[in-house]
Amino acid sequence: DNGAINLSFGLRAQAHPVLKGDALYIGTDEGEVVIIKTSGEIIKRKTVSSQAISALSWWNDHLIVASFDGKLRAIDPLSMETIDQFSLGYD
Repeated sequence: DNGAINLSFGLRAQAHPVLKGDALYIGTDEGEVVIIKTSGEIIKRKTVSSQAISALSWWNDHLIVASFDGKLRAIDPLSMETIDQFSLGYD
């Protein structure tokens, strides 16, 4: 309520985090997707790209991840595996 920082993580991100339920999804500069509970506990983390994550969103119960390598990836939020990927047409 007073604006004081109660907890911080050593994560660097260019993409806005996405909140779904009681979990915060963060795409890092190292190409990782990190899932953090609102209590502060890191649930999962997985590298999905060799370059930084530029955007995160939800679509059809999948986490959609855009990265600076020019790809969109559909990620299963439970297994954190890439379900499908689409190249934006540039390298």
